[in-house]
Amino acid sequence: MEDSTIHIRGDVAIHYRLEGRKEGPLILLSNSLSTNLHSWDNIASRLRRQKYSVLRYDQRGHGLSPPSSEACTFSDLAADVTFLLDKLGIVKIYAFCGISMGAATGVYFAAQYPERLERLIVADVLTSSSPQGNAAMERRIELAQDDDGTRLADDTLSRWFPASSLSSQRESIANIRTGIIETPVQGFINCVRALQSFDLGPLLPHLNHVAVLFIVGEHDGALPQSMEKLAAQVPHAKLVTIAAAGHLSMIDGEEQFAKALEDFLQLETKSTL
Repeated sequence: MEDSTIHIRGDVAIHYRLEGRKEGPLILLSNSLSTNLHSWDNIASRLRRQKYSVLRYDQRGHGLSPPSSEACTFSDLAADVTFLLDKLGIVKIYAFCGISMGAATGVYFAAQYPERLERLIVADVLTSSSPQGNAAMERRIELAQDDDGTRLADDTLSRWFPASSLSSQRESIANIRTGIIETPVQGFINCVRALQSFDLGPLLPHLNHVAVLFIVGEHDGALPQSMEKLAAQVPHAKLVTIAAAGHLSMIDGEEQFAKALEDFLQLETKSTL
């Protein structure tokens, strides 16, 4: 295992973890807002058992990636990935798998650096920012600034997970809660600003060169409907709905998520493009 932090510029740095067989196809996993690379622990473990190499990283200001004074957009977050790959001497990855903020990062990465990946997994992501959503994000910033992070954590978990998951997945969700509380306020705010000014729509025509899988939790608000429309705009893309799961569908829908991911990774490319 390789676990380290790379410096990009100024106070921008990215913490990463590289595991698995060096000769195995490389899968990159990208985290959501308010979580870190450990949100992928179980999925990463499954992928390693399937003989994949797994690269995880903490998005700016999350986990062990320090908060920066520099504002960022999703183009910047995608560029962070290319910088990380270059530093590690990785020309191309087999697949980019991201959830929520990480999924938006993946779409920008695939559209802007088409030569750097073969497959893209887009899980539980908004299509674009909106006035209503931006107002909700401002309220979450207020919660993040208000106390030690517990109010934001409680609010976030109630939106991310259905009640059934909160009671049945207590250990996994407790770890997510810790990640939310430990996310630096400035790191949270910087990434919220990126989420308040993005649109995946214009990027979709640029995804024709990769095989694309969309995944969404059945109980993730309005996302099942909006992601169905997203998937319809990408030729040959597939959409998988994870039954009974919420926003972090790889947590409370782990078995189904892992099955969908593994099946997609093993598909012959010609059958998906």
